[in-house]
Amino acid sequence: MFTKPSVVRIFIITLILIGFLFRLKLSALFSHAPVADEKTYLEMAATITDKFWVAECCTRGFVYPMFLSIVFRFFGENNINALFIVQSFLDVFTAVLLFFISKRVFRNLSWAVLTFILYIINPLTASFSGLVITEVLAFFLVAATLALLLNIDNIPLRFLAGVTLGLFMFNRLMYVYWGLILIAVLTIYHLLSRSSLVKNILPLVIGLIIVTIYPSTANYLSFKTISPMPILPAGRYDYIISYKVDRWPILLDEYFRDLEPLLVAEYQIDFNNREEFIRETDRRIKIEHEKALKDPLPFLAKRISYIFNFWDKRSLCCYKDPFYPGDSPFIRIGNVVFLTISFMGVLTFLKQKGKNRQQTYALIFCLSLVLYLTTALTLRVPEERHTMPAYPILLLFLPMGLNSFINLKKLIIKSPVGK
Repeated sequence: MFTKPSVVRIFIITLILIGFLFRLKLSALFSHAPVADEKTYLEMAATITDKFWVAECCTRGFVYPMFLSIVFRFFGENNINALFIVQSFLDVFTAVLLFFISKRVFRNLSWAVLTFILYIINPLTASFSGLVITEVLAFFLVAATLALLLNIDNIPLRFLAGVTLGLFMFNRLMYVYWGLILIAVLTIYHLLSRSSLVKNILPLVIGLIIVTIYPSTANYLSFKTISPMPILPAGRYDYIISYKVDRWPILLDEYFRDLEPLLVAEYQIDFNNREEFIRETDRRIKIEHEKALKDPLPFLAKRISYIFNFWDKRSLCCYKDPFYPGDSPFIRIGNVVFLTISFMGVLTFLKQKGKNRQQTYALIFCLSLVLYLTTALTLRVPEERHTMPAYPILLLFLPMGLNSFINLKKLIIKSPVGK
């Protein structure tokens, strides 16, 4: 007869296998030749394999191409099937990390198991395992960062947390500023709680600085510029087109039909160097600002709508979805239910008193990420997958939200009004 821990272990191992096979199946369902961002990452990975130090001028971080180059070094050049297997395994391991994070933060085995199950069977995150884009690695890195951060006062693990945080930031460069905000908020927290900055913040910063050595060196060798960020601030370009484009297409046929002609016709920027790029984007930004000042209400309405567009999910997979648009209503409704219950959990946890340091850390981590994605990203054209790294973190709070919903329902039923 199994003891309770043994039953849980067997159950989790079984689900790990199911989750792994589920991701491989999704990869087969959405198979396609590499396109768009996928081709760019593959090209960068090949260049890293050839000469190691590689810097991209505008929008791409080095982490995912480096990850690709490592996978291909072990399993063969451009072995996409091997990549999907590795990513499927990595995403299942993310579920394991979420299980241990939930167990440590909420101290409730049932909630931890529920978190694990829901991540394993969630097709919205699992579908990214079959794509050559950054999301699966981002899910793992954001979960690993939180798991390591919970080890307060442990200098080696705080250092590793700085490394994983840096890798997450330079996996997709739009998250760089969130990483800096997170460190700033944690610094304030430790100052207020009078806990050691040397033990908790300094190792974090050192780990992050070490990650920046690669992009800084690559930028210097490629462009004679000492900076970890790309030499061209391409976010300016995204800000300009955000005045014209309501949301970024999720499927390729939409992109080529609806968006590409607009980008080519109206927003192609010709430049020879950084100064020309900044001068031209400054001119276009000034024009858009003048229009917004003359008629501010449509501008504000558009930016508010961007919040919804970022968090809305219309398709099971990027680039290609053979079930679209039939699956879209189910995905959108399921997404709303998930976000509603998860945010209920966050608010319930926020109101609870007597939180320990690990619980406060989890709350700071979640709130800072969600608020950053909800506010700062409104300066970009909404693309639904940009908010996906928050989903594993929000999932941690779903069991508490579900518990709050059940208790609220019971309270309504028992109340005089309910009777």
